Amino acid sequence: MLYQIKGVIDEIFDIDNVSEIFSRRAFILTAQNSPGRIEYLKFELHQKRCSYLDDGFKNGDKVIVWFQIQGNKWVKNNDMAKFYNTFKVWRIEKDYNKEDQEPPLYQIKGSLDDINSIINVSDIFCKRDFIVITQICPERFEYLKFELHQKRCKDLDLFAKGDKVIVWFQLQGNKWIKNNENKYYNSFRVWKIEKDESLQST
Repeated sequence: MLYQIKGVIDEIFDIDNVSEIFSRRAFILTAQNSPGRIEYLKFELHQKRCSYLDDGFKNGDKVIVWFQIQGNKWVKNNDMAKFYNTFKVWRIEKDYNKEDQEPPLYQIKGSLDDINSIINVSDIFCKRDFIVITQICPERFEYLKFELHQKRCKDLDLFAKGDKVIVWFQLQGNKWIKNNENKYYNSFRVWKIEKDESLQST
């Protein structure tokens, strides 16, 4: 399934030749999902699509991006599993429409895997993570990490591991500086989650 988003190119990276048979290229897209907050979203082009950005794209361009979401799970030295969300680009075009549009709300279906406890980040902010397993491509499963914020954290109390669900979410992208280098982290902020009764086991 392909999703679509509009935004402004903030930074374009060089091609990263990961191995002899695999290359990728990242770029940062800024978008505004809520007043006063800018999302720094890291997208990736793979293989021959890496050259798409050479076709006249530059920082500051308004673009439309069609992408797929991927989620990787790995365990190192028997530690707790970690999850990493990737936005894989299939197509990018310049956006010549000057009208601002409402930020998109995306939807995905899958099975609940891990449901974590509520984390009180501060006195005024809490979040709760959960993992949804879905199969976007026939050859692989995606392990997608989602976040609920504030009062929505308790929404998961009505769910259990293995439940088939529908999740409505927005993209979030955080930017910070470490050792004088920009770092980026993608996440999915959930606005609504429901059981998918059409897929529940009988």
